Amino acid sequence: MNRSAVEDLWRVTLSQIPSLLGRLVYLSSLRDPNTGLYSHHGLAQRFDAASADVAIGESHQDAFGRWLLLKVGEQREDCELYWSSLLEEKRLVAEMWIKTESYRSLFPASASPAQRADFNAHMEILLEWLRNVYAGGGDDRDASQRP
Repeated sequence: MNRSAVEDLWRVTLSQIPSLLGRLVYLSSLRDPNTGLYSHHGLAQRFDAASADVAIGESHQDAFGRWLLLKVGEQREDCELYWSSLLEEKRLVAEMWIKTESYRSLFPASASPAQRADFNAHMEILLEWLRNVYAGGGDDRDASQRP
């Protein structure tokens, strides 16, 4: 049943999120910060709460592993893809992510200390780059369109 729940989650929800970073943001938002358990009302209705927790956890680990396999340039492109979907002013979002270090909650609890350090270091570089790209304020064109 867990395999069916994973497939359902990917088919119905995660396939609609084009960036790995977007998937990490979404999946980590489904995790209770106190218990570490994942919940998704629709998935739990179709399967059960335990199956939903396992399916989301496996998907979170998978998306995180895929992100770590990307080369730095690919991570930048994926980050740009996620950033382009945001409705808020991108410079402010980058500054908030840097200030609050909210990216540190995006990895699954199963991530090793080395994986966490690698992810955090890359995110810090990418966020500084994004903040610099959008430092001019004004328009919020895609980062890839900037000189």
